[in-house]
Amino acid sequence: MFSTFFFDTLDLCPRRSGPLGYSVHLGFGLHYGWAVEGAIGSNKKIDASYLSPHVNLAARLESATKQFGVPILLSESMRTLLSPAVQSMLRLVDRVVVKGASTPMRLYTFDVWNTPDSARSTDSAPMTVVDEAAAADDC
Repeated sequence: MFSTFFFDTLDLCPRRSGPLGYSVHLGFGLHYGWAVEGAIGSNKKIDASYLSPHVNLAARLESATKQFGVPILLSESMRTLLSPAVQSMLRLVDRVVVKGASTPMRLYTFDVWNTPDSARSTDSAPMTVVDEAAAADDC
């Protein structure tokens, strides 16, 4: 389950523009599948690369977060790995046929900013923020 600290931090860090008038928006595409890791480069610099149609799909989901206007998109295969409690918090966004596939796939999102208080975990001892004003400055 999600920690209370996570949700408390969200409450402390509302969406707002930075001091210079800009804001940062992050998108996450989550998909589950196999991948092959390989080292690419020379003897001076080596980068890791992950090759798979599943990696490509996760990248497409991340890109589609802008189109759908949501911060997180999950594929059906990722959704099946989640607990029933977390699955109940997901919202179906659309059914799409991705490039290279013939069958439609369901896309889900988790509305982070609209999570009900009942979803906040009380199972473990919550982390506390000593100075909320200082924590808000760290966002």
